[in-house]
Amino acid sequence: MKHFLPCIILIGLLAGCKKEVDSIPGERPFSRDFYVQGAWRDTFPNTIFNLFDYTVGMQSEPPSTNQFNCKSSSAFINGLKTIRADLFGINQSHPLFSIQFSVPGSDANWTEEALSDLLAPGTTFPISGNPGEVSIGFVIITGLYYHSDLLSLSDNAPNPSGAVTILESTPYSWTSGNLVHHQGFKVKVQFHTNLGRLNYVNAQQKVVGEAEIKDGEASLFFEY
Repeated sequence: MKHFLPCIILIGLLAGCKKEVDSIPGERPFSRDFYVQGAWRDTFPNTIFNLFDYTVGMQSEPPSTNQFNCKSSSAFINGLKTIRADLFGINQSHPLFSIQFSVPGSDANWTEEALSDLLAPGTTFPISGNPGEVSIGFVIITGLYYHSDLLSLSDNAPNPSGAVTILESTPYSWTSGNLVHHQGFKVKVQFHTNLGRLNYVNAQQKVVGEAEIKDGEASLFFEY
């Protein structure tokens, strides 16, 4: 059975210069190339870990025909060069999961060498709340979770902790429908972290507690 490979395109960031990434539709036999999985819990009031698996190309929520897809973007924000990957479900405006790496820089452009150095296998990035560290976001699953825009972030955790470890980083390329060739890396990571639990308070988003992800694993595309 064939599925359409989801598009990898630029998402808008809140500020800074952005490097655009073209769409890449394509058809081929399905393989589980890109995904994010693990176990999460909302530490209040629930203490039970719940498994999640967002596999790119698979259906996001039966009986919907929408599929999970991933998007990649880079930006220059407050003196930091960032590169980010997001996993989306039925709602293409707000991700269900995100991971962002940051280094000091002067623009949003990444070279092959710079991205290869950043995502070198064996590298571990701590999550301790310091500026410029790796950041993880996750939508706490409640009901029709894919309609939510409440991305709980490791940056907002009351006591930030965790780490991201690069397991594999291999060259990955594709050619879009307008014959533009794109290059980057398919990157496999392990991670665990706690999150600042977001919810609406008086119609405003507030950190209302803490959540946690353990045994996290993801395979994502980062483009230079």
